Amino acid sequence: MMARWLAGLAVVAAVILVFSAALPAGLALAAIGLLGLLFIGRAVVARQLTGYTPADWPLLALLLLLPVNLWASPDLGVTLPRVYALIAAAALFWTVAALPERPWLQHAGWVLLAAGLALALAVLAATPFSASLAGLPLNLASLQARLPAGLLAPDRFNPNLSGQLLALFLPPALALAFAPRAAHPIQRLAAAALSLLLAVLLLFTQSRGALLGVALAVPVMTLLVSRRWLWLWGPLALAGLGFGVFMLRDSAQAPAALSAALLAGGSDVTATAQGRLELWSRAFYLLQDFPFTGVGLGMPEQVVNLLYPLFMVGPDSQWVHVHNTYLQIGSEMGIPGLIAFSALLLAVGTALIWPARHAAAPWRKTLALGLLGSLIVFAVHGLVDAPLASPKLMVLFFGLLGLMAAVAVPEETGAAGER
Repeated sequence: MMARWLAGLAVVAAVILVFSAALPAGLALAAIGLLGLLFIGRAVVARQLTGYTPADWPLLALLLLLPVNLWASPDLGVTLPRVYALIAAAALFWTVAALPERPWLQHAGWVLLAAGLALALAVLAATPFSASLAGLPLNLASLQARLPAGLLAPDRFNPNLSGQLLALFLPPALALAFAPRAAHPIQRLAAAALSLLLAVLLLFTQSRGALLGVALAVPVMTLLVSRRWLWLWGPLALAGLGFGVFMLRDSAQAPAALSAALLAGGSDVTATAQGRLELWSRAFYLLQDFPFTGVGLGMPEQVVNLLYPLFMVGPDSQWVHVHNTYLQIGSEMGIPGLIAFSALLLAVGTALIWPARHAAAPWRKTLALGLLGSLIVFAVHGLVDAPLASPKLMVLFFGLLGLMAAVAVPEETGAAGER
């Protein structure tokens, strides 16, 4: 009972930090103090500072870099809310990662399906879709026009962001749909229906990065289940490689081909290969000039416009982030932050591989497989976008990372929760 109260307090503190901009400043500081006391208290009771999850040290390293990040930032008004969001994200990660001590972790599949359905409905109401997609007898724009006006939030999500969010929940839905021993027949049917809905919406977003992430995640997931899938994915990979070489054989057409293959296109120059390459080059400048401290969370746009003027991307363009998760983290927190963040993803990913292949409990094996697919989607799509630049999306993703860490805990540690 005490553990539930403490977890509830941590979640409340995280919510206060996420919405700190709309609350008195003292509340945010009190929430940080509460989280610090909870962290120290847990360390004293357990007689260990870390070791609860495979990603404790990388995440702790990110938090320890925050004072330096605040010192380096030229505008604390921009950086401070993002610092609060990262602290909230870490708190949610550790709270969710404690799930092996709870018997309802094995029902997390239903939670993922419900979250995926809610996300699909939100995306349908808030994303400006293309009128139609070649080969699909469906017009989402027409469907949106039939929704009640109160349900619509036009242009709140851009298609690329919607694509990544949908793609994150597609691998777990697929894993549950094709896991006969791990899921109840009703759950399998719900997962199959949700997989179809997410896939259709993902196609309509035309987010190339998200589609590529799914295209890599699904083969990895199936190969972890059985190597016989290599007979399918091997020839397809060779055919895709050959097609890519054929498309890029003319170096003069390479940027346009890359833009068509990975990016969403459109009138926004940041959605073209040329525009993003220019942003990436400026992020490299930031890494070179501020390698140890970075320029502060949320500050790359202001610093780039001041020190490294853009030519392809006009001065009136609000690009917010550099459209690459790793370059964004590196430019904001320096090379130490980039190393810590990369180690965080690698630690969680490698920890998921063993339960995805060998877990005795079928539900744990299925969840590990689906969540590993979600992590692959994020890692791949992060090459062409930076959703963590949004504080709320950062907290959402770290909560998902916490669930990954909970599922990855060795079964003897979480055995009490499985009985």
